Amino acid sequence: MRRCINIMLPVLLALTGCRHRDLSQDDMCAAPPVEIRINWSMEQEAAGDVPELTGMRVLFFPRHSDRYTVADMDAHGNVLIEGLVLSAEYKLLCFDYFGNENIDFRGFTYENMEAYLIASRSQPAYSSRSSAVRTGEPTVWEPFPYTFYCARYSAAMQTSGMSDYSVDDETLYIPRVAERSDTVMVDFYPSNALHEFTFLIYNVDGAEHASSLQGSISGMSDKYRLASEALSSTPSTVLFGQDDGPNGYRRVQIFPDGKTVNWTQQKLDAILKRNAPHVDWLPNDLSKWGEDWIIGTFCVFGPVDAAGIDNILTVEVFNKRNNYFFGQWGDQWGDQVKQQIASSLTATGGQAMWRQSNGGFDIVLNNLTPSPENKPRLEIKPDGAAFEVGVDGWDDEPDWEISPPFP
Repeated sequence: MRRCINIMLPVLLALTGCRHRDLSQDDMCAAPPVEIRINWSMEQEAAGDVPELTGMRVLFFPRHSDRYTVADMDAHGNVLIEGLVLSAEYKLLCFDYFGNENIDFRGFTYENMEAYLIASRSQPAYSSRSSAVRTGEPTVWEPFPYTFYCARYSAAMQTSGMSDYSVDDETLYIPRVAERSDTVMVDFYPSNALHEFTFLIYNVDGAEHASSLQGSISGMSDKYRLASEALSSTPSTVLFGQDDGPNGYRRVQIFPDGKTVNWTQQKLDAILKRNAPHVDWLPNDLSKWGEDWIIGTFCVFGPVDAAGIDNILTVEVFNKRNNYFFGQWGDQWGDQVKQQIASSLTATGGQAMWRQSNGGFDIVLNNLTPSPENKPRLEIKPDGAAFEVGVDGWDDEPDWEISPPFP
């Protein structure tokens, strides 16, 4: 009996050893190559949303080891990954690691991997302007260039015949019976984890005196878990409008006599990419909006969904004498900013349908809605201001030159 056990033990180890040898490279435990394919929808391709130069990163997280495998590739994948372990179980994440200037990463395990917005270096200057501007939240930069594509491995999204390679919907398993000559196909279908919201503020006093604009939105999540697609419950204030958009125009612009502009689809697209089509700017909406518009857009992971967390939209303006003004809108003053953002995310038919029903924008606000002091929310004067602009702006050497609104 003892002799039988001695003979069988090496055989059993050979048959079962690969499952727990996640880092083995020998022929017995080496897995067939895994081919990564990254798939984009026709809509993503047509909109130019595919990250062309930056490419994507795939992380393989083995169950029985904390040492993950990194694979970098172009936006479509089509690469073979060698050196994985036969019979090991992996969970995979695919994401745009290189493409966004203001997003970084931490928590390099499958469950804890998260993308987060980089903190603003000029938070003290921003907070010192006024107690009204200060939200009590940390300030972070808006993500730029406004997209962050990611996906996790899902067995349900794989081609037929891949069921043998999945333990559950999130786990890739390469069985012992596979031949080294086989190639295991893994498909990813990335989606954008960021949301862009557009806004219109009408009846802005003194619009003709404005030189440049920027803003912030409070109550936003600054962290996103890749595997669970969950947002952080800690609110942050996102600063936006510091960078030009992809077309070279400022993300927040002011239009004196906005109703009289000969709006065309080309002009609208130059400011707000993927906003509601021009035909959805209904004549009755244009007639009720009044003169002097501020039009803008901001990009975030999404709002913190918690009671007591308000979404305060702040617009900051510098006049032609470099004086500083600001206006604020939020649910605490009856402006329904939070409600409009929530409706944009949950509307039947999606964000495009909400914009169509809301006059073409996610958020529409009236500057003449009384403030607590019974004054317009934003009043831009030709001289003087509530605050003088010094050298403590958001940037070390701020460029307040506003681009022309149209080509």
